[in-house]
Amino acid sequence: MNQNRRHVVVGQAAPAGTSVKTCASGTVTRIEKEDRYGMIVEISHGNDLLSLYGNLAEDGLVELGEVVSRGDVIGKVGKTSPFEASGAEYLHFSMKLKGEPVDPGKHIQGL
Repeated sequence: MNQNRRHVVVGQAAPAGTSVKTCASGTVTRIEKEDRYGMIVEISHGNDLLSLYGNLAEDGLVELGEVVSRGDVIGKVGKTSPFEASGAEYLHFSMKLKGEPVDPGKHIQGL
């Protein structure tokens, strides 16, 4: 692929069907199937901070525009990411601030 992408991701091993909870309150701003991360849910936490949850099951997801609170279930771990199809089951989690990837550990604490 010969691409240089800045990417800070937490990949958490989890069996398919495991409930996925949001890291903080916010509004669901995107739900779609991506080529890289499979089925994703994106949540806006305000102040240009977004969290993204990927490799989710396609059923049982939150609704677009739904307001969620920290700890709410937003979906379940699935097997929808083609890049991880042959590997262990996992949840993809990442955050962006003003469109740039950031270390989630530095931002979750203050939410």
